[in-house]
Amino acid sequence: GFLSMPLGLTLTQRHEEGMQVEQPDKKQAAVGYNHQALVGDGTRVDPYAKAIERVAAGRRALDVGTGPVCLLARLCLRGGATSTDAVEFCEASVQNAVESFKAECSQGGAAS
Repeated sequence: GFLSMPLGLTLTQRHEEGMQVEQPDKKQAAVGYNHQALVGDGTRVDPYAKAIERVAAGRRALDVGTGPVCLLARLCLRGGATSTDAVEFCEASVQNAVESFKAECSQGGAAS
C-alpha cells in the first residue's frame, strides 16, 4: 500500500514474493540503528543536503530504503523536488514514518 503525504511525498511499502530475508540466529545480535542520531549528525547529513540542493529543483525523486524518518525524501523536497516517492521494505519503519507524518500534520507542521 501507499500513503500520500503533503508536499508531494508518497510513502510506499514494497514486498517481493519469494524474497528471502535472512534472520539472525540466536547467537547473533540483530543490528539496530538510531535513526534520530543519524539525522542529527551534521557531518553525515549536510553533504547529502548540499548535493541534493544542487540537483533536486523541479525534479521527481525516489528514495529507496527510506527508513522511519524519510530523511533523503525530505531533503529532496526541501531542495525543491516537485515530488518524492519514498519506498521502504520494513513494515515497522513504514508505520513509524506514517505516525510521524500524521503527528506533524495534526500539529500544523509540514512533512519536510
